[in-house]
Amino acid sequence: MMGAQTTGDFLVVRVMQILIRLYNKEHLSKAELALEYGVSERTIQRDIMQRLESLPIAKDEFGRYYLKDTNLLKTSKDDLNKLAALFGLSSFPTRLSDDFINMLLSSPVSPLKSQNYEAVCNIDSFEILSKAIMEQKIIKAIHNEKARILKPYKLINHLGVWYLLATYNDEIRTFTMYKLKAIVVTNEKFIPDENVLKNIKEQKHFFATSLEEKEVVLEVNGFAREYFLYRKILANQEIISKDKDKLILSTKISLDEELLSTIWQFIPYVKILAPKELALKNENIIKEYLGYLKT
Repeated sequence: MMGAQTTGDFLVVRVMQILIRLYNKEHLSKAELALEYGVSERTIQRDIMQRLESLPIAKDEFGRYYLKDTNLLKTSKDDLNKLAALFGLSSFPTRLSDDFINMLLSSPVSPLKSQNYEAVCNIDSFEILSKAIMEQKIIKAIHNEKARILKPYKLINHLGVWYLLATYNDEIRTFTMYKLKAIVVTNEKFIPDENVLKNIKEQKHFFATSLEEKEVVLEVNGFAREYFLYRKILANQEIISKDKDKLILSTKISLDEELLSTIWQFIPYVKILAPKELALKNENIIKEYLGYLKT
């Protein structure tokens, strides 16, 4: 039920993310990248050694990849555009301005937090928020019809939806990007909270951290069984039981949409066993959607 992503989309975005992270002076582990992007270590090695072979990439004493020269800004823009054109991806990041790409690749602060793959977003808002993050400036915006004063830390793409990770009243929160209106970057700078930075680095989930988590039990069968078993589709999933036909697993969520947007990709092979109210909510959403298609 979500927009289809082609193999080329996943490939080019993965390589672009790796490229941007290298230019942000990160040292990248092949094993960690493979786990993060759900591909083999051989694929990651091919990304770096073949698709980015024109760049001066080396290994440190721990075998992690890093970029020896981070001053090749023109080369980086050219590489981004060539990759996008090669794989037919025109929405990210080729529509970003040259000035913004230069800033993105030269800033010591990365505005992005990788979450498997990127999806199309509002480019103007993306640039405004990214600059605010890199310049560590407080922003004002309307979210859910309420005025907010935010300290922005990261932009996260989660299950195809962009979110701004920011502190609001000194509490770390996520704000759905398309719901942010009237964004204004102030001239007031903030000093990033070290505890927030540590939390960002260590946590796998950043959604509704102030909300109580609830456990959800799923039944997974058919072709989806292999995906959930071997690729760990849900970051905190735990397998309760398994046989050759199906899996029973549990996961914890804070927002229903965190889970629903994932399992919709595997309909009809994933069923919500508990809690019953979430199963009913899911059923009603699907019925409403199917009714819309008939009109």
